[in-house]
Order: sequence, then structure tokens, then C-alpha cells
Amino acid sequence: MSIFKNLVELVSVLFDRDKANIQMIVFQEDVYPHVDIYERKLVLPSNMITQTLQADMIRILMHEFGHMLTWNETDFVKSDNCAADRYHSIPFEECYNDDSYMTLFYEAFWKDYDEQWLQTGYGTIEERLAFYEDHKDSFVSTYATVHPYEDIAETFSHFMLTPYNDNPQTVPERKVNFFYQFPELVAHRAFVLKELKDRKDEMLSFY
Repeated sequence: MSIFKNLVELVSVLFDRDKANIQMIVFQEDVYPHVDIYERKLVLPSNMITQTLQADMIRILMHEFGHMLTWNETDFVKSDNCAADRYHSIPFEECYNDDSYMTLFYEAFWKDYDEQWLQTGYGTIEERLAFYEDHKDSFVSTYATVHPYEDIAETFSHFMLTPYNDNPQTVPERKVNFFYQFPELVAHRAFVLKELKDRKDEMLSFY
């Protein structure tokens, strides 16, 4: 039980509740780690906890916090009609505000992609692989190509956990540096890194 207790304590420290406001952590069997932003719930796999999370625990938590931070009900309105310069998630009927992280990320990195890549993903594995092969130099990971929501969450985890690059040359590097324009995120990054450093001895099982 100690690993579950430690996980709950770690989430309570690393997740900024003013921004993400997680209401509950649920352990379930046979699930991938994910968040439900509408119920403000973080779901972690109870039966795969050591295999799935031991090596990548911090990165996974930062990815899911990235979802809570950027896929946030305070940043969008429900609508099936949206201005062209805003990010619009058609399947969820979510139209993002002008100053939301999602709209600003979309404007900087996604607006030139065809509409089909902005929404439900790609119809087949072959199409996904083809999209990745055509654009892999623009993403921090393979998984980031799945959807703009995954791209921003994956990139956010890199922002939180990799050193600052003061001379970005590639699209992935510019994506990571995107978050440095927000003082509140820079401050939270500094807080998280200090907490991780201070807690390293007690979290060795997560590395």
C-alpha cells in the first residue's frame, strides 16, 4: 500500500490545484494513466503500477498535469461554431478562448495542418505512421502526433523536466520554449524541480 500512499502524496505536491483542481485519484485495473477533466479525476493503473509507472512516474504525472492545465473548462466554451483563429475541438464542441494555452499553442504550431489532423486523429495505423513520418521532426515524441491535446501535454512534460535551451533551433525545441512565456508556469516548474530534488531519496522506487 505504501506505493499508492506515496503516489497520492506526490500528486498533491506536483499538481497545482489552483490550475488543475484534481478532486480525486482513482486506481483501476487494466487502464492507461489518464485524466478525466470533466470529473477532475486522475486515473492510475492499480494492477500495473510497478511495471507502468516505476521508470516513468514523474514524466507520466507531468503529462497528465499538462492535460489538466491546458484542457481546462475555464478556458473554453461549448460551441459548434468557432472563430478560425481559435482552437476548436469539434468532437467535444469546445471553442477555446483567445488567451488560452491551447489557442496560443494551436496558433504557433498547429494551424497549418489539415483539419483531419486537428480532430479525432487518423483513421488507420498506416495513416498515423505516415503522418508521423512526414512530420516527426516537429514533435517531441511519437505519441505527440496523435492529437493537439497530446502534443501540448507531451511538450509540457518536456518543459517541466528538461533543461532550459536558450537557443532553440528545431520545432520541438521551440514548442518546449513556448511555455517559458508564461511566468506562472516558469514559477511552477521551479517549484516542482525543487520538490523533486528534495524528495529524491524517498522517491527512489519511482526512478
